[in-house]
Amino acid sequence: MQKKLLLVLTIVGSALVSRAQVEKNDWLLGGYFNFNTSSSSSNNGSNNGSNSGSNSNISPELGWAAGKNSIIGARGSVNFGTSKDVNGYKSTNHSYLVGAFWKKLFPINEKVGWYGDLTGAYSYSNNEFANSSQPQQVSGSGFYAAISPGVYYKAGKKILLNAAIGGMTYNYGKTNYDYTGSSGGQGSSKASTFGINLLNYYSFGVSFILNKEHQM
Repeated sequence: MQKKLLLVLTIVGSALVSRAQVEKNDWLLGGYFNFNTSSSSSNNGSNNGSNSGSNSNISPELGWAAGKNSIIGARGSVNFGTSKDVNGYKSTNHSYLVGAFWKKLFPINEKVGWYGDLTGAYSYSNNEFANSSQPQQVSGSGFYAAISPGVYYKAGKKILLNAAIGGMTYNYGKTNYDYTGSSGGQGSSKASTFGINLLNYYSFGVSFILNKEHQM
């Protein structure tokens, strides 16, 4: 209980500190990049083989400081992935996202702090499958919103390193299915999802402050 109370007091106290990391009217250019691969093998009778996949994502953003340590801006994202299952069937997927964000910095000291990030965006995705028993193409579009906490480190006068640590997300979208194999036909569905994912998802990025030099 005492540890939790100490954590709360630390967060509230840091939010009240007047040290500025980003000044009003500063411009920030940056973003995130993620890449991961996975592979596994199985030995199950006739289904001997391996599963493999890779995924890469780049998310550029441009922000303007509407106030001290308060940033608004535009953000985009491009994602591409491939996978192959134990039967040798391959699939590819790509998705795009464009939207706006608001980020608030809460300095702990002159170099380190935490932040909250609120974003809303429109998304589009397209997946293609080589297995004729499944839909050959699945595409979707919808709305995405998220609240994400994170920490940052001011590595220089004009460089901020960021690390997002999960958050709350909401998705609403429509998915279209195109069966061009033996079954033929088309279909669609709508769905909304809400999730909380804290401390087990991380993304890293960098922001460059485009302005006149400020004192650190």
